[in-house]
Parts: sequence; C-alpha cells; structure tokens
Amino acid sequence: MKINTPVSHRPVIEPMLSLINVVFLLLIFFLVVGHISADDHGDLQLLETRHQQVELDIASDDWLYVTQSGECIYHEQTVPLDQFTDLFKPAQAVYIAVDASLTMGKLNQVITRLKQLNITELSLITQLEEKKNR
Repeated sequence: MKINTPVSHRPVIEPMLSLINVVFLLLIFFLVVGHISADDHGDLQLLETRHQQVELDIASDDWLYVTQSGECIYHEQTVPLDQFTDLFKPAQAVYIAVDASLTMGKLNQVITRLKQLNITELSLITQLEEKKNR
C-alpha cells in the first residue's frame, strides 16, 4: 500500500518569522533609546553671549593679532610661536584679535603656546555685528 503524503506548499520561513519580528523590534527600541540618551549631557552649561560694549584697559597696539594664515603679529612685527617667551610674561593678560576666517586649528596652536607660558588670562577680541535697519 502506498500512502501519499500531502505535499505542503508553505514556505520554510514561517519558523523564522517570529525571530525576524523580535530582531526588528529590538532594532527600533535601541534606535529610540540611543536617540533619547544622546541629548543628555549631564551638568553641561552652555556659553552665554551678551552684547555689551566693554571698555578695554589695554590699547589695540598691545593686542596679539593672528592672520588668516596663522601668522602672529605683535607691535606691528611678525612673531613666530617659539619667540612668545621673549614677549609675554606669566600671568599677563593677553588680548587676541583674530581674522574672521581663521581656522580653530591654527588658533588652537597659538592658545596652546600661550598656556605653556602660564598665561591663563586670554581674551578673544570680537566685533559686534551692527544691527540692520529694516
């Protein structure tokens, strides 16, 4: 006697379907949790900007100017970073005026060199944007 077993045309993926659903739900869960926790920065305080005109106690001739190429000018003379020791004393206040298109990498080299000389009072000179009349 020959018994015909019915051939099923169901795909084999059915046992894997629940596993795929669980993996998909875990993926969505971690995307949502990762996005929420990325906004939490602890006790970070953001900088505040105040548009105030501050009177400086130092003449603009005594400012350290940094050009777009990273060149430093002090008292109208170009000064390499390794000669800062001759110009600045520890605990001296230094006012730095930089070109608007100077990259942070080049400015960081100047600031790092000044900090190596124990100069901790650094002020960055900026220009207030004039309000446009409409």
